[in-house]
Amino acid sequence: MIAAKETELIVAGSSITCGCSGLDDILTFDRDCKNVILSLEKLKKSISTKTTLHKFEASITAIGQIKIGDVCIDKVYIHTQESPSFEVSLSSKKKTTMGVEFDISNSTNKFKIDIQDTEAKDVKIDAVWKYLGNKVQEHQATFPITGAQLHDIFSGTSQERCDEVASIINKYSDKFEINTPLRMAHFLGQVGHETGEFRGNSFKEGTCYSETGKWAIWFNQTWKESPYDRVSCSDVNVGHKKNPWSTLSDVPKKYRCGAGLVSRYDAGKNLFCYVYRCEGGNGDESTCDGFKYRGHGFIHLTWKKQYKDFDDWLNGQGLGQDYKKVMSDPDEAFDDMEIACLSGMWYWKNNNGNTKADDAIPDTPNFDDKFKEVSKSINVQAENNENRKTIFTNAYNVLKK
Repeated sequence: MIAAKETELIVAGSSITCGCSGLDDILTFDRDCKNVILSLEKLKKSISTKTTLHKFEASITAIGQIKIGDVCIDKVYIHTQESPSFEVSLSSKKKTTMGVEFDISNSTNKFKIDIQDTEAKDVKIDAVWKYLGNKVQEHQATFPITGAQLHDIFSGTSQERCDEVASIINKYSDKFEINTPLRMAHFLGQVGHETGEFRGNSFKEGTCYSETGKWAIWFNQTWKESPYDRVSCSDVNVGHKKNPWSTLSDVPKKYRCGAGLVSRYDAGKNLFCYVYRCEGGNGDESTCDGFKYRGHGFIHLTWKKQYKDFDDWLNGQGLGQDYKKVMSDPDEAFDDMEIACLSGMWYWKNNNGNTKADDAIPDTPNFDDKFKEVSKSINVQAENNENRKTIFTNAYNVLKK
C-alpha cells in the first residue's frame, strides 16, 4: 500500500504524462505507463544528485505511452533481464539506435529504455535522453562537444558512435589543450578524415593492395633514417630507393593480395613486414615489426618508436596497466575506442597540431597554406587535403555557434 502511494505521488509530481491527446492506445493511463514514469523519475533524481549507482529492488518490465514536453512517444519499453534486485551504473548512460541504455553492475546485462515507435524515433530518443539529464562525468571539459554536434558534422555516422567519441574527447581534451572551437575543428578535420568519419569497428592501417592499387608509394619509397639494428639492416642507405620495384610485375607474389600465391591476409602481412622494415625503430623483415607497428588509432601511430613513446606516456600517466598491450599486441589494444582516440590526441599535440591550428584561421591571409601545414603535421604529404578542409569547415561552422 505504501509503495502504491509512493508511486502515485512520484507520478503525480512528474512533468511526464501518461497518454497523448489524439492517440488511442490500450496502455494509456494503465499501471505500466505509471511504472515507466516511475522508473524514469527515479533515474533522473539519482543522476541529478551525481550519484554513481541507482538500485532497483526488483526486475522491471514496463511499456506505456507517455508525453515528455511536446514529444509524444507511443510505446516506451523499459526492460532488463536482471532480477531480483540490481544496480544501474549511471555513468554508463548512452544512446543506442533503439533508445537509452545503462550498464548493470557486475553483469553483462543492460538496463534498456527502448523507443518502439518508428516515426521521428531520433527525436523521441533525444527527448528521453535530455529528460534524464547529464550522466556523471569524471571531468567537465573547458570546451566540451556533444554527440549531437558530431552527428551534425558527420551525418553518415551513427548517433551512438558520435556520442561515444564525444565522451572520450571530452574526457581528455583539456589534457591535450584542444580547448577552443578552432583547435577542436582542426582536430576533427584531421581525425575525421583519417578514420573515415569514425565509422567501422577497427582503426588500423589496411595492408591488402589490389593489383590496381596505389603501389606507386612503395615504388617511390626511399630510406629516411638509419636503423637501430645496423647488423640485421645492413642494406639501409639513407636517401636512396628502399624497395627494388618499379612496376607491379617486379613485386614478388608473396606480397600481392591478388596474386593468389598466399592468402590475402598473409600477403598483406608479408608486404608490411617488408616495406616498413629497418626504420622508426622497427627490426628487419624477419621480425615483422613493420606489420605489428603499422598504423593504429585515430591518427595511425606508425613505427615501433612511436608506440614506445606513447606507451611511455601512458605509463607516466598511470594508464599502463589499462593499456598494457600497446606494445605487445597493438591489433588488440587499439580495438579499444578510448585508446584509439587517446593516441590520436597525444599525436596531435606532440606534432604541434594546436600551434598550427591557432595560425590557420578561415578568411585570413594565406589560410590555405596554413591549413596545409596543419595537415602536414598529421600526414607529411598532406594527402587528401581538400577533404580534410571540407570536414574542418563543417566542424568549425557547427562548433563556433
